[in-house]
Amino acid sequence: MILCFDIGNTKTACALYNDDVLYEIFEYPTAETLTTSKLADKIIQKMPQIEGMAFSSVVVQKNEEYINFAGELNIKKIVKITPNCKLNVPLCYDLSKLGSDRIANIEEACAVYGKNAIIVDIGTAITFDVVKDGVFIGGLILPGLNSAFEALNRDADAIEIGGQSLDNIIGNLWGQSPDKNNIIGNNTEDGVKSGIFFGWIAMIEGLFEKIRVLHDRDFTLVLTGGLSQALSSNILTPHIVNKMLTLNGIYRIYLNN
Repeated sequence: MILCFDIGNTKTACALYNDDVLYEIFEYPTAETLTTSKLADKIIQKMPQIEGMAFSSVVVQKNEEYINFAGELNIKKIVKITPNCKLNVPLCYDLSKLGSDRIANIEEACAVYGKNAIIVDIGTAITFDVVKDGVFIGGLILPGLNSAFEALNRDADAIEIGGQSLDNIIGNLWGQSPDKNNIIGNNTEDGVKSGIFFGWIAMIEGLFEKIRVLHDRDFTLVLTGGLSQALSSNILTPHIVNKMLTLNGIYRIYLNN
């Protein structure tokens, strides 16, 4: 078994792979300490079947914790996803600033969906990564949907949203999408929900089209990240949703190193 972690700003996802098959997956808050979590007990129960570990991390201060955890379990092979790993996709980018989750996304998308792909990861931040002719040529980084909502709620004093907490509004919004046939809100709460929800959809569609025209390529649009499924049904551009893209990419890189 191979243990893979995708350590994000807000959440961490963990997957166990057994002979190229996803065996089990867990999610927990990144702020939680792994060694004292319930997940650690579940992992320990799988020993000594676990022969290796790989992880992608955008939270640098958590790296040592995971390396030490693997050492305590006597896991022999540990792969930290970095640009120095053996990769199949050349990276035309400032490698000192390239997130390891994006590397995993790029590797997996190119292997599964072909040499011309645009990967949109919708999480705490929204990243666009462009693979053209099998080469990663760069991308875009934007605030995530929740970040935009929080900024609006914090900075726009005149906007009152029914006394609801921000968490409740976000939960309602992603749990039940606004009516796509009536995107114009007739009250502040619906206006904010519709503006952010459909505004981000229009942004994804618009940026994809601009990149496609600029580079004269038929790119495959791949969505991943925590909110990809919530937006998918309203995105008119043909696309693929793969919420396992990052973890599968981490596993793929582990096998190649």
